[in-house]
Amino acid sequence: EPQGIADFAAGHDTILVVEEKVSFVEAQIASILVNRPERPRLIGKRDEDGAILMSSAMPLEPIAIALAIADRLDRLGSDESAIRAAREALAPRAAISSTDGV
Repeated sequence: EPQGIADFAAGHDTILVVEEKVSFVEAQIASILVNRPERPRLIGKRDEDGAILMSSAMPLEPIAIALAIADRLDRLGSDESAIRAAREALAPRAAISSTDGV
């Protein structure tokens, strides 16, 4: 619903879209917001620099999603030591998960 998306986006600097495989919802949100004078940064499969943030081919693992959110919070300047500690604790598990095909 375009008006609902526009209302939700109003006042936000960034929207992070998390979806598996093809960026269907992300593309719909982008098409709704593209011509709005004040629109948030939209990230999902790729970040604002074009770097891959989440896989578009493989199922998303909860650890990968948690790390992406923690990295976003850190990038936005969050000074929460709990977020950093959680990210550091999850990083080794994410590496194992990515190598064993789980």
